[in-house]
Amino acid sequence: MTTSLKKLLSIENVEDYKVHLAIASKGEYPLDVFVYNRNTWKVWQTHGTRNDYNKKYIFSLMQFKNAKESQPTHWLFGGIFEVKDRFPDSVKSPSGYQEYYDVNLTDQWSDLIGRLKGCYHNNSPRAVRQVGATLDQITLLEILPTPYTG
Repeated sequence: MTTSLKKLLSIENVEDYKVHLAIASKGEYPLDVFVYNRNTWKVWQTHGTRNDYNKKYIFSLMQFKNAKESQPTHWLFGGIFEVKDRFPDSVKSPSGYQEYYDVNLTDQWSDLIGRLKGCYHNNSPRAVRQVGATLDQITLLEILPTPYTG
């Protein structure tokens, strides 16, 4: 029997969230960034030029290592980020990234960050989705005993 993340996690107001499906970008893999530098992982949540994160929260998932193909299927939970502010123009962070949002990691499901693995067939180049329908389609693979470290 499969369990969807929507059933596993109780999200009261799904309209307050967007899902970020972080995939490889400019030779960097999100899982590597997450493992080696959580501050840089946070910066990955600040990209987006089309008002992608026009909701209060970002439900962040990252492409898992075994899925470096064109249509990744395995995802690791990277946290819930609150969008504090949106910038009209991008600003360059000290790490050299273009940022469009000011975000903070929340405590929501923080015990599952780096532990919750799901399966989702991402058949679109879009990295941002509405939460309701997407979490219904993501099935639980496993919950790791400790956060993933590589």
